[in-house]
Amino acid sequence: MTDQQAPTPRPASTVMLLRDTATGPEVFLQRRVSAMAFAPNVCVFPGGGLDEQDHADGWFDPGADGAARRWAGPPPSWWAGRLGCTESLAAALVCAAVRETFEECGVLLAGPADGPVVGAVVEPGDARLATARAELLDAKRPLADVLADAGWVLRTDLLRPWAQWITPVVERRRYDTRFFVAALPEGQRADGETTEADLSGWLAPGRALQLWRAGKIELLPPTWVNLEQLDGLASAADVLRAADDRTITPVTPKLRRSGDHMVLTLPGLAGYEAFELTRPWPTKRSRPRAGLLPAEPDGPRAAHPVYETLRMVTPTASVLLVDNPSPMTLDGTNTWLLRGAEAEQTIVIDPGPLDERHLRLIADQGPIAQILLTHRHPDHAEGAHRLAEITHAPVRALDPALVLGDEGLAEGDVVAAAGLELRVLATPGHTSDSLCFLLEDALLTGDTVLGRGTTVIAHPDGRLGEYLASLRRLAELPPGLAVLPGHGPELADAGEVAREYLAHREQRLDQVRDSLDKLGPEASARQIVELVYADVDPVLWPAAEWSVQAQVEYLRLGR
Repeated sequence: MTDQQAPTPRPASTVMLLRDTATGPEVFLQRRVSAMAFAPNVCVFPGGGLDEQDHADGWFDPGADGAARRWAGPPPSWWAGRLGCTESLAAALVCAAVRETFEECGVLLAGPADGPVVGAVVEPGDARLATARAELLDAKRPLADVLADAGWVLRTDLLRPWAQWITPVVERRRYDTRFFVAALPEGQRADGETTEADLSGWLAPGRALQLWRAGKIELLPPTWVNLEQLDGLASAADVLRAADDRTITPVTPKLRRSGDHMVLTLPGLAGYEAFELTRPWPTKRSRPRAGLLPAEPDGPRAAHPVYETLRMVTPTASVLLVDNPSPMTLDGTNTWLLRGAEAEQTIVIDPGPLDERHLRLIADQGPIAQILLTHRHPDHAEGAHRLAEITHAPVRALDPALVLGDEGLAEGDVVAAAGLELRVLATPGHTSDSLCFLLEDALLTGDTVLGRGTTVIAHPDGRLGEYLASLRRLAELPPGLAVLPGHGPELADAGEVAREYLAHREQRLDQVRDSLDKLGPEASARQIVELVYADVDPVLWPAAEWSVQAQVEYLRLGR
């Protein structure tokens, strides 16, 4: 595609939202859902293209004094000079930056119109925040009107311009994006309550780059370059000061083909003049829908969830992912934190391995009412006693050896704490002590049901007959219960997933029967695995042997 044939890029705004921590600033990132047409599964800053409403005329209402009544801070003329565009476009870009940040993560860069504006931002507990956000998302009213109705003004002084990136001409969807920086207003909280992202959270720029270089998250060039430029700055205030000294120069990445590879360069970007990134040229099968070409020959790497960042999944359940990925733990262990709407305390499900940083992060969400364990495996339970030392919360489990306090757990128990009631379901099979916890809208499954793939029967402690009975029980649960698993992403319907697991187990049993017919009744578990699990990564074969041993025992007992 030539420059003349390339689509005209759509103006867009993106905000690098920053907060200070004891170890330096962190930036808010969101992973775009897989259904997005542009850059699916990629971690980005909040932002998006300009809407018609961003060009609203309602920002300035000159009275006798000619003052701007809904706009506080540098005027459009100042922004036009910094952004290199017309005043009308500059005003729309700033409006889009504030609107997108509010829509996508709930942070509003605005303040009350009455009284001094400088230093005054919207109170975080103000009920009008939710109303204003809903009006933007549902009614698509202009931001200027929404703020005016609430008595607020846009705080352009809270933003700084940072960069301008234009999508390469080879892409069918192109954006001309201005990047802004802003510090998180004191008391406000960034959330992940947007349909455009499935994961959200805070990361230090250096940590995000580390995860990207390890292939655990996907970033586009503008994101990782901007993160590199943020890395090393000591505070959000330092970032804002650095922004004041920057010259905004448009950057359009260039792509050229060299044999069966593509080469990415960043012409005109200071410090990257000699930079080249080489990747295999994508095939029709591997080409992503849009967003700058795959990182590996067989398609884009699967984007990895952000570790050690609390993410809300349901109104009462949030997850904190341990950084312990492996073939057995998938992305890592999910530690679930449960809290009712008006509750001050939290219930912790499966604190995970003995990882001091992770356990401290859990404790920071406290106070902790109870620590519950789905089963005894170390990747779920090893850190429980240490967390109890930190928080003084009791540990409850089916296995008495894991209990700290006066009460264990048993089938039919109801755990009433943190404004919630959890019903305990004994679901043996993966292990003899496996439990699930039933909420009104979700089922916490530990390793009984995983978010991806199927679970191992940890023979001889785990038994297939018991596991099938547990799955049949879960299959009878009412529809619409979310699955909150011990590993992998959440799923939509517990009963449906249990029925799929049952069908899979029956299929595997048939395959094991056929293998015993071919190999003889004395065939070893490894011989059966090599035949039945030929489609599975060999690194998982030792675990598959456990399941095969359980299946052979089940068949020999005539179940």
